[in-house]
Formats: sequence, structure tokens, C-alpha cells
Amino acid sequence: MNFNKEELVQLFEKIKQMKKNSGFPVVNPTESLDEMQRHLRGEKEKFGCLGGHKYFYLDWNLDLFRCHAWHEPMCKVWDWDDSKLIRDGCTKCMIDCYRDPSVLQFVAISASDAFNNLKKGNVAAAAKNIFDSRNLTSIKAVWDDRKWIGGV
Repeated sequence: MNFNKEELVQLFEKIKQMKKNSGFPVVNPTESLDEMQRHLRGEKEKFGCLGGHKYFYLDWNLDLFRCHAWHEPMCKVWDWDDSKLIRDGCTKCMIDCYRDPSVLQFVAISASDAFNNLKKGNVAAAAKNIFDSRNLTSIKAVWDDRKWIGGV
């Protein structure tokens, strides 16, 4: 199938309505579907991808990539260390297996960032992490999808 961007925006809208009204088991968080629509419209997205930071793709040559759509490996799996982590807020694609968790886990990563900033004595940065409005959006996404998350 080949849809243009506006057709995809409308299809995502229909999927959100199915999720809300029909009880059809749509596992994607609604906020993630909103993100996909923003992506298609060329609007600023709220949540950067966690690929390369919390999720990775390991190919058959044991090359570690930030995701399976990325063109360049981070390193060989045996060369891995935390210095290789990538956290640049990538929004180049809308691959749901990376972008859905980016919404769902935002609040947890934000809490971790706040904790690490407090350990470093950086109270202002910790406060910025804690009071980021995307935390509430992330919590709502987790709450809305708790039935699916609990079954994992």
C-alpha cells in the first residue's frame, strides 16, 4: 500500500477513534499516534526517540545500531560501553517499536535524569526534569495503556 501523508494522518485518526470507541486492541499509545501525525505534518514532535539510548538493533554481523533503520553502526557488540550511548532526540522516523516506548518511558527517564542531576548538585536541571510537562503526557500514556503494559 502506498498512502500519501494526509491519507496517513487520517488513518491514524481513525485508529485513535477505534482505540477510543470500539475496544479494538490498539496497543500504540494515543500520544504516540499523535506524534506520528505531527511527524507526517512536519510539526515539532514532543518526544525524541530512545533508539541508541535505551533500545538498539544488533545485526547478524554483531554490529550494534541505534535502530534497524540507521545507516551506520555504533560499534561492534564487544566494543560496547556507555560512552557509545546516543541521546540526541532523533525524530527522523516514526517506527513505532522505538517511538512508542519513547513516549511511555519518558517519565521514568526524566526521573532518572532528575536523580542524577541531584547527585551532581545540579538542582536547577533536576527541577527542569521534574517539571517537564511531557512527564504528565507520559504518565497519561502509561495509565491509558496499563492493560497492555501489565500483560507484558
